[in-house]
Amino acid sequence: MNTKDTILKKLGTIEYLDPKYVIKELSKLNTIKERVAQIKEMNKKHYDKFVQNLKTLSEEEQYYYYENKEYFQEHFFGSTLTEGMLVLQEPVFEKFFKSIKDSAEYKYEMNLYYAEVQFQKLITSSEFVDDLNSNLKNVHLEKRLNKLKEESDKSLMLYNDGILDKNKFTWTDSELYKYKEIFRVLNGDYSRKDIQPLSISSLWQAMRDHLFLRPYLENLLKENVTVSPGNLLIKHELNMFCRSMPLSIPKEHFRVFTLNNSSNGKPFLTEEQFSCFIDRAFCYNMEIPKQKFNQSPKGEKLKIQYVFRQFYENYCFEYFDSGNTQDLFIKLLTENFIGWDFHNVKNNFKTKPKIRI
Repeated sequence: MNTKDTILKKLGTIEYLDPKYVIKELSKLNTIKERVAQIKEMNKKHYDKFVQNLKTLSEEEQYYYYENKEYFQEHFFGSTLTEGMLVLQEPVFEKFFKSIKDSAEYKYEMNLYYAEVQFQKLITSSEFVDDLNSNLKNVHLEKRLNKLKEESDKSLMLYNDGILDKNKFTWTDSELYKYKEIFRVLNGDYSRKDIQPLSISSLWQAMRDHLFLRPYLENLLKENVTVSPGNLLIKHELNMFCRSMPLSIPKEHFRVFTLNNSSNGKPFLTEEQFSCFIDRAFCYNMEIPKQKFNQSPKGEKLKIQYVFRQFYENYCFEYFDSGNTQDLFIKLLTENFIGWDFHNVKNNFKTKPKIRI
């Protein structure tokens, strides 16, 4: 058997999705965030296994594979793949992402995805696992955590001193890039402003360390759990909608949907649906499907919608720099619940119902 046939046999156990099928599935979704989450799940089931199989090739076979990469990609994936933070089939990239690849939202979602990938690599690395399983586990954890706290404190100090103003430092200074991105991430700038990153590498590293790693370390120290590769992944409760807003605020505000009943006698949301909504809308766990309100056929849509209007009025100016963020609050409803059209909601977002929930 020649080298090509040997590689085809070794890698042939992974059946990747046809590009036409991927395009069809992504066409059902409306936002970059949702599409990235869907591709992420597809890659977990297919591409990640393919990569693991690649590692089983001999040195000679790997050399042959990369010399003829386009042929093998066409064979296994139905097309060549993009070389970027998120692995995509070329037709999928062309259809959904090529025209927006320079947009701030696309770069934000790509970096957030890549930051999580790098975070998972970090916490499953042999060095990290060895630290966690040593007799000095807490010492190692606290050392890592204190480093991140020092970074966040310094970024705030530099901001307060005006040093992070782009007019006051040389943009070739990598350290200031780093602290500027840390400040933006911790301040929630990327989740509420249409801004471009200053440095791609500084941005995903700031996201990895301060959105994923820091709360992970804090949880490990708090719970003092025994760590092994099988239980390294834990659920994070970060308000990705607005990093500076405690997650308790939306939980308390939207709890009304479980405490009050629709006119049909049942709660607007069950406890499980409520938890799914919070996880999807505020923690950006986009693998969770959209929920559906229990409501009477007529007369209750406006009551439900007004709860989101109240959330906007109560917290927009407290946690965001300007009032020009209404669309973000509307999307909390339209992007996380079935049967809600963004433009319809926006056209009567100010309308108050006669009776409120």
